[in-house]
Amino acid sequence: MKYLGINFVSSKCVKIVICPFLCKFYASVNAVMAHSKFVNEDVKLRLFESFALLLLTYGLNILFLSGTQLSKLNSGWNNV
Repeated sequence: MKYLGINFVSSKCVKIVICPFLCKFYASVNAVMAHSKFVNEDVKLRLFESFALLLLTYGLNILFLSGTQLSKLNSGWNNV
């Protein structure tokens, strides 16, 4: 079930699918990288923080994620 852009899996407890978060995050990172080849590294970091990080952290303040899900999101941001 999808609600407000967050995919839920029905089971005994509420589970959240984070794959769409990561896919959208990596797509926005690739878009920023493609359009800012000759831009300063500090500017690229600001662009990542303003575009990509928002996609990665959307709705996380109200969701309960497991440790493995959090580590996947963290590794996604660290790969940037």
